[in-house]
Amino acid sequence: MEIINEQNFGALLITGLIHLFFGISVLKSDYTQKTNQTFSAFAILLGIWNLTYALVFIETGILDTTTKTRIITIPAILFAPVFLWLTKIYPNNTYKLSKRLSLFYATIILFLFSILNSPLYIPNAEIQNKMLVFEFGPLYLFFTSYSIGTIVVGVLILIKKYTKATSANKRKIQYVFTGVGISVILGTIFTTILPSMGLSKLSFLAPIGTIFVIAFWGWAITKHGLLDLSIIITRTLSYTSILTLVILSTILITTLDTNITIITLLTILNTLFWAKYGDKLRQKIQTTSEKKWVTDWYDETAVVKQVSEKLSKAIATKPERDGIIRTMLLSISDILDLKEFHALSAILNEDGRPKEYKLNNKDKSKSITLRNDHELIIYFKTNKHPTLWSNLPKSLQVITKELEISKHALFIPLHSSQYLEGIMILGQRLSEAKYELKDISLMEVLQRTTNVFLDGIKPYETIQRAYAQKERQLARSQKIASMTQMIQNYNHEIRTPLSIIKDRIKLYKTEMPFEDLKTVIVEEIDRAIDIVETTLSISDTKRERQETDVDIHDLIEKALRLVPPDGVSLHKNLSDTLPQAKGVHDDLYMVFTNLIKNAIEAMPNGGSLTITTQHDKSHIQIEISDSGVGIDHHRFEEIFEPFSTSHETKGRGLGLPVVHSIIREHLGTIEVKSDIGKGASFIVRIPIQSTTGRQTR
Repeated sequence: MEIINEQNFGALLITGLIHLFFGISVLKSDYTQKTNQTFSAFAILLGIWNLTYALVFIETGILDTTTKTRIITIPAILFAPVFLWLTKIYPNNTYKLSKRLSLFYATIILFLFSILNSPLYIPNAEIQNKMLVFEFGPLYLFFTSYSIGTIVVGVLILIKKYTKATSANKRKIQYVFTGVGISVILGTIFTTILPSMGLSKLSFLAPIGTIFVIAFWGWAITKHGLLDLSIIITRTLSYTSILTLVILSTILITTLDTNITIITLLTILNTLFWAKYGDKLRQKIQTTSEKKWVTDWYDETAVVKQVSEKLSKAIATKPERDGIIRTMLLSISDILDLKEFHALSAILNEDGRPKEYKLNNKDKSKSITLRNDHELIIYFKTNKHPTLWSNLPKSLQVITKELEISKHALFIPLHSSQYLEGIMILGQRLSEAKYELKDISLMEVLQRTTNVFLDGIKPYETIQRAYAQKERQLARSQKIASMTQMIQNYNHEIRTPLSIIKDRIKLYKTEMPFEDLKTVIVEEIDRAIDIVETTLSISDTKRERQETDVDIHDLIEKALRLVPPDGVSLHKNLSDTLPQAKGVHDDLYMVFTNLIKNAIEAMPNGGSLTITTQHDKSHIQIEISDSGVGIDHHRFEEIFEPFSTSHETKGRGLGLPVVHSIIREHLGTIEVKSDIGKGASFIVRIPIQSTTGRQTR
């Protein structure tokens, strides 16, 4: 056995084996996929074609060169339709080969197999100057037209698919075109350009170009997250540019017409320069190129810095949760070119805890309120990592569709140290590119940054809530004060005519039955005067406060005797160690009388009245609870205003404003807790020490 052309034989043998390796590897990666199966067949046939071609350059004495040349065309006859089928399946892994097309190619393949030994196919072939030379018969032209035509149709199919493909599929097709392009360029260089320059000895390298087609295509099939080819090109360009500059600068120095000492010094300086600034310059070239040519490119470090600056400005202007989340989303939208996004932010109650969440779209044209127990809220209270829509539970996918959230969305939950602050929901990108690991890694960094800022506004929110509460209390106090002044003026005006009427009626000597009427009139006038005297006493700003030691339990017992809890069950949980308080006896007596009276009236059908006392080092706490009709939480502030009452009670709407006024004078607080149909609790806290001189009426 003799190898006629070692270079051609070696190149074809290595190329064929590499093709076989890629074909088997892709099939092994997932043999169930049609794309993998078809690509494997294509690569193996191309490998066999290279191996049979290599056999031409081995002289065995068994087969003549013409027969060997005809055998070479067998894998070529087969891989043309396989290539076409691969272009139809790729990249979506979906295509059903039609029976007509299958029959058409089966007929052609059988025909070509039947004419292999015909002199009209390849009449003669021989080795001349260690190169294969053969004659073309008329039927060989048919084979050539069939092969080239099939490949052209396959390429056109890929071009058509590329124009309609998503960003991810476009990237996969780009890999194929890049491999084909490199193969064609290398083939042209080694078979045409170099031989025309007298370098035909390198023509044996031409088959190596086909490796790039197989390598790029196989990589695109087996890898789900492909690096943008533009990135590969720009990074290669940056390294090549720096390497070229280093070589040119070195050559330039060596060509200088000067002594060896200066050349040596310049060479050292040149080396030091490139050692210090070479990589920085490369990064500059790469970054500039990627900004210009790479779709969806961004610099992670620059993005984090830019967003942090925007958040700092937003907080300095208006430190609000919704503002922070929207600022972050607008920044991300600019970076990733989002078609749409949604901002979900918590709305807090007076205790500083989320009571509900508001969902807004990008332009705030649609707003939806989600309750605390909404499935989306519950899910992200415990799942704190960025989550793709496709990874959500099926039930949540259905819910998010109803909320008009894209199935391409990325959910980024925002958690402070206390609770779920909101969710940033990124919609589909304009480029239709999927969110890749690089994007999700950036979002995790921005998520942590946002969480820090959300924690940072907690003290401000606490102060803001306290300020708002004080403002409401001040407004209520001012309203009560003005109402009290008005009541005082009205009562002065009412008391005088009532007294005159009473005195005049008493002067009349009436006989029965008018005596009974006179008695009723006098009793009602006395009742009206009593109301006037009471309100005048309460609203008397000139009356001096006389503080004494007050036994709270004694006042409660007196109030119960005045307003007996008839028809309700009474429960007393009184502290055995309750200290005496410093306060105005009659005023505190009025407080407990009013609260007990209101509680009883709130239970027209009976119920339970509970009085509890306790204390700490500075305050005494008295809680009066009932199981009555309850109070709507929207009316908690309103009930402390004059003439505010409910249909269930019989009061004139003056009791609770009076109670509020007295408790404030004692520098105490009063709090109400209630739900409709579940009763109400009034909690009074008053200081143990004296309050004289600290606040007057």
